[in-house]
Amino acid sequence: MKPASIILDLLRTYSSRGTTVQKIMATGSMFGFSENLMRVSLSRLATKGTIENFQRGLYRLTDSTDHLNDFIEEWRLGEAKRRDWNGHWILVEHQGDSWALKANGFIQLEGTLWVRPDNLARSTEQLQALLVNLGAKQECIVATGANLTEKRVENALANFNIETLNQNYTKASEKLADSLNRLNTMPVDAAQRESFHLGGNAIQILALDPLLPDEVMPAIDRHELWKTTLIYDKVGREIWRDRTGEQLTTLPRAQVNTR
Repeated sequence: MKPASIILDLLRTYSSRGTTVQKIMATGSMFGFSENLMRVSLSRLATKGTIENFQRGLYRLTDSTDHLNDFIEEWRLGEAKRRDWNGHWILVEHQGDSWALKANGFIQLEGTLWVRPDNLARSTEQLQALLVNLGAKQECIVATGANLTEKRVENALANFNIETLNQNYTKASEKLADSLNRLNTMPVDAAQRESFHLGGNAIQILALDPLLPDEVMPAIDRHELWKTTLIYDKVGREIWRDRTGEQLTTLPRAQVNTR
């Protein structure tokens, strides 16, 4: 946990309307950071162009930062992010490593070739734009509806650790369910810290999930985590509103690591 991630996450919850320096300082204090450290981080983020001081004493995320946040917030769509699979694949030609491709369920099959099942609800144009907005190279080439040889399909599927994915869904669901039974009996600061960490972990799992088709991995456990996270998000926002006095658009959570 770093002061910068606290600032970015809090601003994300306020969307384009932003929030005050006072609320940023109060949230930093809740996580044990001094006002001086928070102000230094605030200044550095503004200098980098990640956030902007659009009115006196008010900060918000810049448009360039919103691409990642919009992508993460699509976790709310659940299974609507994918469609039925006909056995075809999406191919992307991309030089070098890419968090954007990994975040959208692509695995590097060989050389510059990245693949994933062709079951995403996005059009080719939407997918290409998303990948570039998330940091993939502008010249990456996307092809949908492709066929792979049996050997390549076998190699591709072996790279998706299905057992680990299911374990992560189950563990996160259990932690959220346990937390829901305790949040309203905890001191507000403690409840906010817990919802920040547990809610953030669940959202990260859902946002960066490869959304594999049912033919590869049934979605039962993922769907259960999604339903539980929707409930947890609503409860968490109410707890955070008790401190801020404002209606939040989403539950504050730790920023996703894009490295």
